Amino acid sequence: MTRLSVLFVIGAAMWIGGAARQAAAQVAPEARATSFANPLDLKGADPDILLDNGVYYLYSTSFPGRGFGVWTSKDMVRWQFRGLAYQKTDSGWAQRDFWAPCIVKSGSRYLLYYNAQPKDAQEGSARAHRICVAEATSPLGPFKDVAAPMYDSGDMAIDAHTFIDQDGKGYLYYAHGSISVVPLDRSLTKVSGPATLCIDPGQEWEKKWNEAPYVVRQGNKYIMYYSSPGYDMPEYSVAYAVADSPTGPWLKPHGLPVLSRSNLVSGPGHNAVTTSPDGREHFIVYHTHQQLKGGDDRQIAVDRIRYVTDPKFGVRVQVDGPTTLAQELPSGAPAWPAGSGDEFDGRDLSRDRWTIVNEDGGAWKLREGKLVITTQEGNVWGERFDLRNIFLTTPAPGDFEIVTKTDFVVRQGFDQVGLVVWQDHNNYIRLSNAFVGGRRWLVTRELGGRPENQDFPNTIGDSVWMKITKRGRTYECSVSANGENWWPVGIPLAADFGEIQVGLVACTPGSGRRADASFEFFRLSTPTARPRLGGGPFAPGR
Repeated sequence: MTRLSVLFVIGAAMWIGGAARQAAAQVAPEARATSFANPLDLKGADPDILLDNGVYYLYSTSFPGRGFGVWTSKDMVRWQFRGLAYQKTDSGWAQRDFWAPCIVKSGSRYLLYYNAQPKDAQEGSARAHRICVAEATSPLGPFKDVAAPMYDSGDMAIDAHTFIDQDGKGYLYYAHGSISVVPLDRSLTKVSGPATLCIDPGQEWEKKWNEAPYVVRQGNKYIMYYSSPGYDMPEYSVAYAVADSPTGPWLKPHGLPVLSRSNLVSGPGHNAVTTSPDGREHFIVYHTHQQLKGGDDRQIAVDRIRYVTDPKFGVRVQVDGPTTLAQELPSGAPAWPAGSGDEFDGRDLSRDRWTIVNEDGGAWKLREGKLVITTQEGNVWGERFDLRNIFLTTPAPGDFEIVTKTDFVVRQGFDQVGLVVWQDHNNYIRLSNAFVGGRRWLVTRELGGRPENQDFPNTIGDSVWMKITKRGRTYECSVSANGENWWPVGIPLAADFGEIQVGLVACTPGSGRRADASFEFFRLSTPTARPRLGGGPFAPGR
């Protein structure tokens, strides 16, 4: 199965002229993506999400020393980084440890709640964390502080979540090992009453810690999602409590979480909730660990949830997750093109065709009919996932062949440029022209977070053609000096990937050297004959 299953639209027979003669005319098939798989290609933690005028805005803990980034999407699956929505200022109270943003739209303004610490806070302690609020006229920002801190209980307050009820009253929930709530005034920027305790970590699996409140209303019931026991633990999970009012009393209806770790997923937690583009489905948006052992590095995932009637508590939450297999796009989400390459001869890159993972918008451009990526520090290897500007597009189902021509001088410390077949940062195959003690072909396969390399001398040079061919579950890498005579690099590699994307990478891990790597084209097609072997000095093993 490819990373995104596709829909082919075939034209029907047509009548020609006024005669009763029918000709079967086949319209060129158009591949469209109709499914996705977790994790999404978006690094971050503690997500919150807003659907506003047909566009999703996602905020997360991604720049804890600087502020909060924002991403946009029309389908909840493919995301584009839009920059920092909020940045700290030297004169502001909040100076470090920017965590857990919460976004609310109120009239024509947007409010961003978050927690942070002042510059003089004790290093390594969270006790100085306070809730702050910033305001903007656009969900992209820039957000400017309205009150920092907004709420100071005298002790740690993190994971702010603001809920606005049907009567317009606002409530601010926050975590301090337990979860409490304070009422807000009409401006939603000031506390208007004392705190009320909502829930304590009384269940065994919670291990004395509740955090990440998120409240929704279903009919006459209020549901509070929360997470335990610790954000960096593989056991981190999501549960919920139910109440008849925003201030409680809250009851935990079941003794176990509704979203927890699996053999393939670690630490699913700290969630938000939203609907599909057409409003017919509910989704939970949460983070998982990039590695199964847990830790700080996290990524975003989305799964379906359902609310069903419960005879005792009124409502029950059911979560279809955490998933890693392909599932249908959210209902109402527009499908996007699949199975096409790019000659890079336009003025702008097609965002319907390309996703850019870990995008640095200032380090790539289209220039003179080429895609030019400015290299920088970063790589994908084992636990490492800091490679910037991974360009990915969707193949049609079945076998495929991807080809590019690159020009880049590799000269030190694992410089590399090349092609990639991508499921996620723990599962991919990459063919690179690289520097490994000299100019060499580097073939990398990583499965389940365990990478392995093959490398061979590159006797072609720095202007090269590269190809990866998929036949069944086998991937063959080959190179050429002219695009006609091809030489295999290494042995064919087997991999049982799920949802697949394919694309281009360029980086200078180890040195951080900034240099332009150019790609003349990216061609995606169905494989034809086996590569025709060339002769002379180009054999990569000579």
